[in-house]
Amino acid sequence: MPMRFLATILLCLLVAPAGGAPVATASAEPLIFLYNDHLKEPYIFVEQGQVVSGIHWDLAQYLGQKLGRPVIMREAPRKRVEQYLLEGKAHVLLLTNPAWLPRSDLLHWTIRVYTEHDQIIQRQGRTFNVESLEDLSGKRLGTIQGYIYEGISDAPYRDSIIRDDAVSFRSNFLRLKRGRLDAIIVPQAQSDHLFRTEFHRAMFHVVTTWSIPHELFSAVSPHSPVSAEQLSAAYRDMHRDQYFERILARYR
Repeated sequence: MPMRFLATILLCLLVAPAGGAPVATASAEPLIFLYNDHLKEPYIFVEQGQVVSGIHWDLAQYLGQKLGRPVIMREAPRKRVEQYLLEGKAHVLLLTNPAWLPRSDLLHWTIRVYTEHDQIIQRQGRTFNVESLEDLSGKRLGTIQGYIYEGISDAPYRDSIIRDDAVSFRSNFLRLKRGRLDAIIVPQAQSDHLFRTEFHRAMFHVVTTWSIPHELFSAVSPHSPVSAEQLSAAYRDMHRDQYFERILARYR
């Protein structure tokens, strides 16, 4: 049996709604889920210009099943994500935070989807103790261009921590491996994926004594055919049934 066909069957089992839940029909208005053009694996996997899997794709399929809506995935430039939502060019931005969007008050928001942890990762042989932001003072920290990091982006640490931006987490892993950085900061889902697919975990040290947690929600367009409360109800079911943990497990 082809692996992609098998993966499709497994995904259908993963996101199949509970008894009595709506089933998507062609006549229902599609839900358009937005992702920015910087989003990479494991959040979005693209083949021949089409999203085929990933954490965001799996979550969108689950919500489409629960709400009886066909699903469309739409890419947007990162700086225009908010504009797409406000103009109704897309309906839902899945995993985000109001603090990251300048006009978040004009959007509708769901309950918390989950809490992600940004981990500090060092190179083996060049480790140092980290129990607070203070321990990163004077260190060159690999970060992602345009990202807002709680605490690190604020005074006094924005001056004492040497932020060294790159365009991707993979680039930061490579720079850390080559000794050009003291540490990098990476979401756990991203580091799990890169350790599984490319980098040898034994070459790196993941700090377990401290991390930066941030809560993730979904931003909903005022023009969405489903409300933030409807999406929140689906998320409550998801939390109860631990579906999101199963989605994350596919990419670890």
